[in-house]
Amino acid sequence: MKKLAIAAAIAMLSPLAHAATVNFDTLKAASAPVGGATLANYLASYGIVITNMTAGGTLYVYNDNGGTTVDASPGPNYITAGGNADGMSYTINFAGPQAYFEFTRAELNSATSSGVTHPEWTATALDANGHTVATASEPLMASFGTIPAKTYKLIGAKGSLPIVAVVIYGNAEDFAGFATPVLENWVLPSVAVPVAGTVEGVSGPSVTCQDLTTGQTVTSGLSTTGNFTTFNCYEAGLTSNKGDSISITITGTGSD
Repeated sequence: MKKLAIAAAIAMLSPLAHAATVNFDTLKAASAPVGGATLANYLASYGIVITNMTAGGTLYVYNDNGGTTVDASPGPNYITAGGNADGMSYTINFAGPQAYFEFTRAELNSATSSGVTHPEWTATALDANGHTVATASEPLMASFGTIPAKTYKLIGAKGSLPIVAVVIYGNAEDFAGFATPVLENWVLPSVAVPVAGTVEGVSGPSVTCQDLTTGQTVTSGLSTTGNFTTFNCYEAGLTSNKGDSISITITGTGSD
């Protein structure tokens, strides 16, 4: 048996993705909410696709109009879905696995004597197997003053599979003025590092990648063409950031 172990610094592997904050502020929502293809194309530029919207539901980006009811920060825009006051949901899907997903429930202000309300909600992060990685939630809220903004970070335990989707659920209970949470500033970490390569001269190889910084380990799927076998640990779910140390272990029978 031939066992080949390769250790490399992820900083040497390129290209590297950059961390991104999806704040929706480049969308021109001052005169009318932005949804449909315009919103879909904007989200796609960050590798995000929305699926599983509750029947009759719509997702729009709104302008806070100076913070009268919703006070988005640092920019004026926020995102929320409407259409069903008795419970609805949608799924945020990522093009690549994420180490975490951070977002802010925007500040809410009482603009009239009737106060301000916000639905109960839950955000559920899922791994590639559909298992729950982390959750965040708030109950139904009402105030005659200000409900301060609050930031949440969904992150799995050390060694868990990365996040590939987040389900947003809201229930206005026929009371709140919004059907789903009023969100802003979706933060995606820098994880799009293609830890991949080609094996030659090893028969029946198996490939294991470990992020020595986080402890996460995955076994890569393999694709063989002729004498070459390719592997991609990123596609297998390895979540790595710039500066992490990666160990790639290739085990098989040597051809020499």
